[in-house]
Amino acid sequence: MIFMARHYENFWLNVNKMKDKYKTKEQLINELAEMRRRIAELEKSETEHKQVEEVLRESENKFRSLAEKSLVGIYLIQDGIFKYVNPKLAEIFGYRVEELIGKRGPRDLTLQEDWPVVEKALRRRISGKVKSIHYDFRGITKNKEIIHVEVYGSRTIYQGRPAVIGTLSDITERRRIEERIRHLNLVLRAIRKVNQLIIREKDRNRLLKEACRLLIKTRGYRSAWTAILDESNKLITTAQAGLGKDFSKMVKLLKDGKLPNCGQRALSQPKVVVIKNPLSTCTGCPLVDKYHNRAAMTIRLEHREKIYGLLSVSIPRGLVGDKEGQSLFREVASDLALALHDIELEEERKRAKQKLQKTLEETIYALASAIEMRDPYTAGHQKRVTKLACAIAKEMGLSKEQIEGIHMAGLIHDIGKISIPSEILTKPGKLNDLEYSLIKTHPQAGYNILKGIEFPWPVAQIVLQHHERMDGSGYPQGLCGKDVLLEARILAVADVVEAMSSHRPYRPAYGIDKALEEISKNKGILYDPEVVNACLRLFNQKGFKFD
Repeated sequence: MIFMARHYENFWLNVNKMKDKYKTKEQLINELAEMRRRIAELEKSETEHKQVEEVLRESENKFRSLAEKSLVGIYLIQDGIFKYVNPKLAEIFGYRVEELIGKRGPRDLTLQEDWPVVEKALRRRISGKVKSIHYDFRGITKNKEIIHVEVYGSRTIYQGRPAVIGTLSDITERRRIEERIRHLNLVLRAIRKVNQLIIREKDRNRLLKEACRLLIKTRGYRSAWTAILDESNKLITTAQAGLGKDFSKMVKLLKDGKLPNCGQRALSQPKVVVIKNPLSTCTGCPLVDKYHNRAAMTIRLEHREKIYGLLSVSIPRGLVGDKEGQSLFREVASDLALALHDIELEEERKRAKQKLQKTLEETIYALASAIEMRDPYTAGHQKRVTKLACAIAKEMGLSKEQIEGIHMAGLIHDIGKISIPSEILTKPGKLNDLEYSLIKTHPQAGYNILKGIEFPWPVAQIVLQHHERMDGSGYPQGLCGKDVLLEARILAVADVVEAMSSHRPYRPAYGIDKALEEISKNKGILYDPEVVNACLRLFNQKGFKFD
């Protein structure tokens, strides 16, 4: 009103002046109209000014109300001190609003290791190098708990000087979920790799060692160890990864028949044994120092109610109660137990095979002895033939299984001579046609004796074919070339070389040179060229001798 009164006073002063100035009534009326217009404008301007002030007051109240009730933290920082924080920000860090405004700054709420990141972000915003910025860091609450926070901020002017204003959210739970998902993905990757390992690895010790390595390589687990026990819980073998030399203490404990707390509990139940804080729970464990800020999970390796041992890993403490994580850990243990079961079956199969092979060998040696007792002049012939035949097979690069078959067939390749009268076998003179025809029946007779025995190798066929020749001139079937088993072709060359170089009742020994000449001359005609070449290399280059 004072403002309006002053305008009216000025108006009448101007009227009095205009009386002296203007000479006509018309001019006076126009001037008065202009003055009324200006007065109306001033009255309107003052009204609008009041309306603006009212809107600003209302906006400020609304902003303060929104800030006070906001679900995210709001802050204003200037000179490294909070000039304003809303209740939510104070609540996130466990303070009251009055404990922060004007008394503390962002450094007081930041984990020391993360302060360089926060300080750099504040400098960039204050300097105006960036309009706004978004980052996250680890905060520290009033109770010294570590939390994860996400910050948005931008530069502003407060009381005439630069400041930073923005929002802050607690993302600790989000980080925990992200960490859990990351851990589960890593464990799934480890399971896939362990399953691939199980398919290809059939050695128990290598399997366990590589499985532990894979479990920590994916970083799903920090360390892993396993112990295989017998039925009385005596240690059979161990494997570990991520524990180093400290694991030797655990091995000593297990060898002494002492199980750690987690192992005892795991063997007594099928569930996963979870120990959140081994430092306080497992004080007697030799590995306790390896579990700083880590938890432990232990489970027994079991398949079809048979317990093979233990598997133990370390995990982040925040994932202790994760059911999916425990389920995946059980899956790893189950897969390993199945693999151990398969390896055990394979070992039993190998032992049975070895036992059977030993029995077969003993039987074959007995048969070989029986043959030599009937024909003392050919004593040792079969053994010498076997020695040369196996050497040729090795020189040609045949498999271990093929060489074993040649060995067994060689020891009894003349077993059919049991059916031939000893008078013919030991006759000092030359054999007549009838006698020779009887000699030629021994491969078939040998086959008839052996065909009913289930050898792991084609022993009966090798014995049947050891007198066949590449051009079909052999006996008893007259087979040609590749129709003759490779093992029989090898045995044929060895048989000829040994027979010609040794004494017989009906002739003196021809010697090794004559025998090698024979197979060289008939290479590719009577004898397999590759077999002959291998035999010649043995004698001429590698110094092979029968004795």
